[in-house]
Amino acid sequence: MGRNSILMRVENIGDIYDSNGEVTYGAIKIQALADGLYTLMNNNMIAFTSTVEELSLTGNQNKEAMQEKRIKWKT
Repeated sequence: MGRNSILMRVENIGDIYDSNGEVTYGAIKIQALADGLYTLMNNNMIAFTSTVEELSLTGNQNKEAMQEKRIKWKT
């Protein structure tokens, strides 16, 4: 992580008790969230471009590299 970076883990913590026995899923617009955080913290004063990158669960490599390096079990 470097300067002007945010590491964020998003988790769905809903369960069947929150929705009368139905399993529900929500969607988050990650790019809009990142842009909103930046705008909020900088009082709309600075022009910017944000980049969103999906990482592995541990946050040490991007998702594509993680999937390429996974063990492919021959079963």
